[in-house]
Amino acid sequence: MLRKDHRALMTIVLMAVTSLVAQALILMFLAQAHSKELSTLEVGSVLAASGAGGAAGSFFFKILPSKVRKSWLPIQMVTWSVALFSLALHAHADGLSVFWSVLAMFVLGFTGAIGNIEFGTYILASVADDMIAKITGIGQMMAIGACAFGPVLGGFAVQRYGVKDAVHILLYIVLLLAFSSFFTPRARQLAAPP
Repeated sequence: MLRKDHRALMTIVLMAVTSLVAQALILMFLAQAHSKELSTLEVGSVLAASGAGGAAGSFFFKILPSKVRKSWLPIQMVTWSVALFSLALHAHADGLSVFWSVLAMFVLGFTGAIGNIEFGTYILASVADDMIAKITGIGQMMAIGACAFGPVLGGFAVQRYGVKDAVHILLYIVLLLAFSSFFTPRARQLAAPP
């Protein structure tokens, strides 16, 4: 089924990699928080920002125009690129600041929630009933695997390159995702002349 539905396949892959990036970013912040001896309130604020963004995104989804929702994946990837670019830019001054980390995690959670809802809506509307569980299971398996591998990638990158350069690695990954998202069937459909 996924071989025939390129939109679902690309969305699942891109969503899994974004989960990996988010988990790696959390580990990078925690490594920085440990070395800077940040307060538990500051650490908790950064960790809570993603969940707060997810809750806000879930609510905001209801008021998004249908056309925006249907082309959400490229919008999400570009938004993640901007968020990580801002974080990387400010990380050069003094590492990952609490403010920019909270902002980035909120944006990632906000756009991720909208992407998850839109993908779930697409699956229910476009996939045969007997295949929904299989496709959802594949997506969940890849997301859980990415959540497990993300901290390993983040830890390796911080240990090998330091926090500042590790954030740049995540930025490059997200830029590649943003570029790839423009090749999803829905993005190509929207770009085609009427």
